[in-house]
Amino acid sequence: MRTLDSRLKDCELIIKETSAMMATYDNLARAFFEKDTDRQIVLKTQSKLQKQKIKQMISEYNKSKESNLG
Repeated sequence: MRTLDSRLKDCELIIKETSAMMATYDNLARAFFEKDTDRQIVLKTQSKLQKQKIKQMISEYNKSKESNLG
């Protein structure tokens, strides 16, 4: 059974990763404005990977939450 403290740390990590993704989107917007296509490709790929990671983290968090309830 996971403690409340460990679940809070999981939430903090999810928030931190989401903040990093938002910074990537900000950089991507700048790359579009500056018409830097190479940077756009890199940042698009990075944002997709970050999004997948966040989805996985949330899924794992929800699974652990359900196992604590059951």
